[in-house]
Amino acid sequence: MNTMLRRVAVSLAATAVATTVALAGAAGASAGSTAGDAQSCLNSLTGRGTATPASIVYPAQPAQVTLSTSQYAGDLCKGLSVSIGISRTDLTGFKAANAGDSRWITPGKQRFSAQFVLPPNQPGTWMTRQIAVKDLAGRTAVKTFTATDSPTKVTIKRESFLTGKPTGSAITHPYVTARLTAWSSVGTMAHLVGQNVLVQVRAPGSSTYVTIAQRRTGDSGYMGISVPVGNYPKHDLRLVFISPFQTIASDYTYLGRIA
Repeated sequence: MNTMLRRVAVSLAATAVATTVALAGAAGASAGSTAGDAQSCLNSLTGRGTATPASIVYPAQPAQVTLSTSQYAGDLCKGLSVSIGISRTDLTGFKAANAGDSRWITPGKQRFSAQFVLPPNQPGTWMTRQIAVKDLAGRTAVKTFTATDSPTKVTIKRESFLTGKPTGSAITHPYVTARLTAWSSVGTMAHLVGQNVLVQVRAPGSSTYVTIAQRRTGDSGYMGISVPVGNYPKHDLRLVFISPFQTIASDYTYLGRIA
């Protein structure tokens, strides 16, 4: 009788072990399929691009952008093929490229990214238009965005140049002049006419500038104005152009310190 009970106990224990191993194997297979699933990977990539700038000023910066996806965790997208599409927010200019995985470069902060060259003579706002993922089983998942829901947007603007006088570490001259130009759409320098230029000062120890004078530029992009610099001893002096254009960048020019 005791021998029979021992045999039954051993048999039940073996069955329990086999069942546990089978369940573990099933769970492992399920986890493996999730890790290589195109849709699961895509869902993790559609947030804000973690390595993409919000703006580019050309030609101070190259008219190109490395557009990235958001980060993914663990091995969720390991070994999968990803492509990224970009277009203007009005949906024109679409272009797509295969994206590289940064998991080998930045472990723990892996993401996919692709580089795009943007036309500098056509500034504006570009966005992530599409992300596509293909897994090892050949399944494809695609997410297309509009200007409203795109997670990443990049604004490209042409550079402006604000120059002026007087300059130095002990400014006493009360007449401030400025000239304002910018890169044109055909790649040449152009005067910016009728634009407001601010004259600002910052008190010693302060981080905030205040406007003490302003004037619009004339036909040659030139501006001149008398400023009571004597009222602001030891103040920093600068010129500011706040661009009203979507295609031209603002500019800030430090002149020096008032005596």
